[in-house]
Amino acid sequence: MFVHGDVPLVLANASIFLCGNLMGAFHKHQIQDASLDLYRYTLKCIQVQMKLKIEKRQQESLLLSILPAHISMGMKLAIIERLKETNDRKKHDNNFHSLYVKRHQNVSILYADIVGFTRLASDCSPKELVVMLNELFGKFDQIAKENECMRIKILGDCYYCVSGLPVSLPVHAKNCVKMGLDMCEAIKQVREATGVDISMRVGIHSGNVLCGVIGLRKWQYDVWSHDVSLANRMESAGVPGRVHITEATLNHLGKAYEVEEGNGHLRDPYLKAMNITTYLVIDPRSKQRSSNNHQISEARVHDGLKIRASVRMTRYLESWGAARPFAHLNHRESVSSDTSAPGRRHRKEITLHLANRQRASERQVAPCYDSSFPVAF
Repeated sequence: MFVHGDVPLVLANASIFLCGNLMGAFHKHQIQDASLDLYRYTLKCIQVQMKLKIEKRQQESLLLSILPAHISMGMKLAIIERLKETNDRKKHDNNFHSLYVKRHQNVSILYADIVGFTRLASDCSPKELVVMLNELFGKFDQIAKENECMRIKILGDCYYCVSGLPVSLPVHAKNCVKMGLDMCEAIKQVREATGVDISMRVGIHSGNVLCGVIGLRKWQYDVWSHDVSLANRMESAGVPGRVHITEATLNHLGKAYEVEEGNGHLRDPYLKAMNITTYLVIDPRSKQRSSNNHQISEARVHDGLKIRASVRMTRYLESWGAARPFAHLNHRESVSSDTSAPGRRHRKEITLHLANRQRASERQVAPCYDSSFPVAF
């Protein structure tokens, strides 16, 4: 039975009960906010960590595009060790207190130049010229990788590489000769497919080199020696469409390839003064070709009257599908942006799915479009 004197006690109990519930609700709200903040912080840390890993891979890719792996690793370790010795980083603006130069013996140096490219480049727009060079040198890089050669530098339309670096290879001369023949074959296919009068002139010499990094602010990996200069002379005194080698390279080849007299001393006074005997390598594939393969078909010549030579060559080279420089970096960036916003990506996929369904229904309703004519939706 309710007593009037119990009202204060009931009110006190109700107040305590209400305050307890309010405190519990407040505490629960605080815990939820703390858990949400912790989740957001953890997610942000994971995203930052993933971004740092992607940027680190990008930096390593950029570094390896300038320097070989064995040089870049040694330089990175040396710089890190110097930074650990002192906290004053101002003294380390110049990272080249040490010379990263090493001597290598028994290597082969290849120089290659595209004959007729200067005349072709005069008819190209800047964009066409860049695309053409990228496709050509992208193909040459693939050939170099297949033949265990390291590309050193590109000078205009001149391409030179070395076999036997950084690890000595007993077949360095065969690798360079095989690469030179493959380069001549690639340019020959371009000439026959487009009707453009270009060819490849290759010079190879075997000997010793000094390789390393030079430059204070701008790093550059290069090779130097008298043998490198001689290989350059062999290219300039070579014959278009042929691989021009010295006797030193021939001695390393053994009987792997048939050769004929190169007569390089008749085309270069330096070779004559140094009494350098040269040879031209006979491509084994040349014996299997018929004489009509060296002639340009009348249809291609007729097409050349309609389209500029640079355009024909650019279109053909694009069919090779050479990789664009650092294209993989853009792909990683797109992947990271998609992972950082899963909801946005999901909505985008739904939108594209609905748009494709709408396009399909429009095609069924209106079948009067000509299939041979491109329609932009």
